[in-house]
Amino acid sequence: MELSRFRVEQMEPLRELCATSARVALSGGIAAQNAALQRRLEQATERIAEAEHELLQLQSEKVAHEQAGAELARVTATLTERGALLEAELQATTTLLAAELEARARAEDIAAELAHSLRAQLAECVQRQSSAAAVPPPRQAARLAVDATTPPVDAETVRLRSIYADYDRDGNGFLSASELHELFRSIG
Repeated sequence: MELSRFRVEQMEPLRELCATSARVALSGGIAAQNAALQRRLEQATERIAEAEHELLQLQSEKVAHEQAGAELARVTATLTERGALLEAELQATTTLLAAELEARARAEDIAAELAHSLRAQLAECVQRQSSAAAVPPPRQAARLAVDATTPPVDAETVRLRSIYADYDRDGNGFLSASELHELFRSIG
């Protein structure tokens, strides 16, 4: 028994040494774990700070995009409004041009009818005068219309010849386009 007691007595300090050694190892392991956890905590804190910074940037970009979208909507509305105004102005201009072209066509028709009527009246006057007195051909008759040596057939003929001579500036017996234009302008 003594041997077993000796062994137990020797074992007791060994047990204490092992327990102390385990406690030291355990406390060293805990310290290492604490240090590792501390490093992990610091890394996580850095990542959180980076994520918060990225979130702030994204929020700032979102606000900028929303402002740009609002500006784009405003510009689009302005351009749409201007396009509508330009389209209305184009329509009004087209209508005015069509009316002007129609008026010009009517004026040309009236001018042609008036020129035809004037030629007919002149030919009639020349014919009456030719039959009343020996009168040169129609071209010369128009030139002689205001000549005092040719006796007038009647007052109407004199009046028409005078009017015709007023507009026949070059005296060739015919009304040119510019002379007709002046005639129509004076008529209204």
